[in-house]
Amino acid sequence: MSPPRFYVWKITTCIIALALTFAVAPSANAKGADILPAQPVELLASSGPIAATGVVSRNGIPTSDGVVVARIWPTADELAKVPEGAPADVRTIAKVATANDGSFQVSLDPTAVPATHRDAGGNIALELWALLEGREIPWNISVADVSTKSSNQASSGSMWSTSKSAQTTKPQTSRIRFNFGANPSVLDESDPAAAWVNEAGEAQGIHAPGLINGAVAVAAPPTNCWAAIPAGGEWLYNNRERFLNVYAWEGAKAKVQQAVASSSTHTVGVAYKPTNGNWGVDGTVSSSISTEFGQTSGPLVDSGVYNSINYREWNCSLAASPTVIIGKQIRPAGYYDIFNEPYERLAHKVFRKGCATKSAGNEFWKSEGTNATRSVGISTPYLNLSAQSGYNEGTKMLFQVTARSEICGNTDQGWPQAPEVDIREYGTR
Repeated sequence: MSPPRFYVWKITTCIIALALTFAVAPSANAKGADILPAQPVELLASSGPIAATGVVSRNGIPTSDGVVVARIWPTADELAKVPEGAPADVRTIAKVATANDGSFQVSLDPTAVPATHRDAGGNIALELWALLEGREIPWNISVADVSTKSSNQASSGSMWSTSKSAQTTKPQTSRIRFNFGANPSVLDESDPAAAWVNEAGEAQGIHAPGLINGAVAVAAPPTNCWAAIPAGGEWLYNNRERFLNVYAWEGAKAKVQQAVASSSTHTVGVAYKPTNGNWGVDGTVSSSISTEFGQTSGPLVDSGVYNSINYREWNCSLAASPTVIIGKQIRPAGYYDIFNEPYERLAHKVFRKGCATKSAGNEFWKSEGTNATRSVGISTPYLNLSAQSGYNEGTKMLFQVTARSEICGNTDQGWPQAPEVDIREYGTR
């Protein structure tokens, strides 16, 4: 096996520290059960293009009493080198107070991001901690530098975009809504959880379990972990998760091709568990890894296709008591296997939108859409975290037509861009 390849950028640092202290204090409008002692936070502003924006609210009402802390995590390749119990090189890049309307924005200077924190695909794992009245809510996103894509930069007006939208012609900046109070939640407007699909390929909707009007229900524990450096914990290997549904028939079987490389980006879920709390969704991480591998599977008929993912726990503890774990996070740590067998045989699902006829002898493929398994409910610490898109620049579905067929999607935009498709014998719908 050849040694892993790592990429090096010239680094210059440009971070401006403000000599201000902001007390995350209780307010007269807060519910008594939500109020904890004020914890001063020394603000830190960073220069550069905007990486994330959003709003902090209390019981749905925007508040100027909040602070948002932004940290960047090392790449998956770098995290794999961290021994158990050793700290990860997680770096704080901003601590910003919310404005009168509850809004915030986090900037990130590209020259302040070391090569160890930017993967080969240009993705940066950005962790946001919203702080209010002695409580904290974390959320993970990934941002990508689109400055090297001139057409994207011109259309977006910004250098940073979500990793997902960076692959399109219309990049967008992450916008996150944190809500404290009786029912704490997080809404990622750039990737709303209500649109996430289950294993059946169906959108969850705003009232799905684990959601509050479309926002992800989260814990809001006392402020402890936002300033703690995470330490490497237990490895969780070989977690089998479905990532793609194939609906095909004997006259048009499908092959699925998946390549994992520095040029392909995959998105997987993150989980968080505070002290005396339960595991919950904590956003997603999009990343590329330096190891390259791939596989083609098929021909397939009506099959659920699986990958097997590795995860790792990262433990939060206070400097004064490093052996006392007060919070845990589970982050993806690469692949154990792709196209993990056995596949699941599915009942053929019929879609009726954006249909087209295909004649015998044709071969065609699909590499766009958002077919995914992205469960909000986490039944065990490391089950159902997967948020990997079913199609990307490294994943394709190829159809080999031997009898006249009809292909349809679940949206009106046509099968090439539809999240879900099925191909069946012509005239059978």
